[in-house]
Amino acid sequence: MRFASNHRLRDRRRPTGSIIVYIVIVMVATFAFASLAMDYGHAQEAKTELRRAADAGARAAASMLGNVTTCQNLAYQFAYANNCDGTPVVVDKTNDVEFLNWDTNTRTYTVLSGATAQAGANAIRITCRRTQARGNAVPLYLARVLGQNYCDVQASAIAACIPPGYGLIGLNYINLKGNSSTSYWASTGTIGGNAGHIASNGPITSAGTSTIEGTVWHLAGQSVTGVTATNIRTLSAPLSFPNGDSTPYTKTNNDDNQFGAYVSNVPDLTVPNGKNVTVAGGHYWFKNVSVASNASITFTGPATIYFYGTFTMSGPANTNGNAPKNLSIVAIP
Repeated sequence: MRFASNHRLRDRRRPTGSIIVYIVIVMVATFAFASLAMDYGHAQEAKTELRRAADAGARAAASMLGNVTTCQNLAYQFAYANNCDGTPVVVDKTNDVEFLNWDTNTRTYTVLSGATAQAGANAIRITCRRTQARGNAVPLYLARVLGQNYCDVQASAIAACIPPGYGLIGLNYINLKGNSSTSYWASTGTIGGNAGHIASNGPITSAGTSTIEGTVWHLAGQSVTGVTATNIRTLSAPLSFPNGDSTPYTKTNNDDNQFGAYVSNVPDLTVPNGKNVTVAGGHYWFKNVSVASNASITFTGPATIYFYGTFTMSGPANTNGNAPKNLSIVAIP
């Protein structure tokens, strides 16, 4: 009797443990990619919302540079008006609001410390944060499978008053006498702020103790002497302005009659010592203007003074509403 050859039986079953490992690896990779798409996108959206809030806070605060407390309050208020991930953005007035000294030439800045230094800032940086340290980090979802429950997100914005508007410009030179000072706080008109900037292509000098609540701008190689200022900086290019134009106002077509006997036929405006003159707003046209140190002019409305000779104002000019914008002085050829 013949028997078939004996072959060893083969077990065609594969080990199940390796398949489970592969499944776990694939699931982890799937969650990782899903987390990258979902949670990363969520975090980036939150960062965009924080940047929007920082922009709003910085722009609002920069409008009041010169008043530290008001800047901080505006930064908080305007940032809070924006939401991040469904909740208002909260700015720490002390730690998230930084006052800067911005250099226009190098486009760099220095962070200022102390209320006195901060009052002289020309730029401000607002940082909006959602972090675990503050208990408001942005929550993640699929990343929780990987052990990551939250994500710290922050965004910053810088706003600067550059280039500045100038309170006083002398194309050839500026020569200050006595205890001259410039300052400007646009929103209220009260004395203070740090935007009383002056600028000249030539030398800037003072024969007294002049104080500039703002920045002195000068060309490279030109001297600045006898002046105390918040900052002294170099102009990147010479100042250039067109000649002043009084059109349609002329010698015979303006409001000079408001000053009565203080105007001569030349016409010159001369306000002597001890005289305090109050006039309405309007457009005034003179050759020479001279206001003595113990005299003053008060304007009850917005006014513009045109002159083509010399302008000497040793006494005060009180503007309507105490707002500097309500008085313009224009030199004409």
